[in-house]
Amino acid sequence: MAAQPPKPAIAVPKPVAVVPAPVVVTPTAPVRVPTPLPVPLYSPEMDQPAEVPLYYVNVGLFSQPENAENAHDRLLESKLPSVMKELKTAKGRQIRVRVGPYTSEQQAYDAAATIRAMKLEARVIRQ
Repeated sequence: MAAQPPKPAIAVPKPVAVVPAPVVVTPTAPVRVPTPLPVPLYSPEMDQPAEVPLYYVNVGLFSQPENAENAHDRLLESKLPSVMKELKTAKGRQIRVRVGPYTSEQQAYDAAATIRAMKLEARVIRQ
């Protein structure tokens, strides 16, 4: 038998330990999204003087609840912020229909023009 030539030595790589880079965790505050507060169209506090003047449009003072409700419904259908409030006057129980509040006088006068076009009374007041 003939001698076989020696096989070349194959270098087998030595196993290398893979060490992952350290993970740095930075604590963060949770993201808080503020929830908007509901803004009422009317509240009793709005009858009190405020630092910022508020403007309203008085539509009428009604002794017949049906008439007040009819005016109120028509205003709401026209997308105007109408409110009704029962008052006790010298003439007895009456219902005030008012539109607002508005933060600018011009907005109140624009609403009053819309209300007059509906053939209703409209008087701008400041509180």
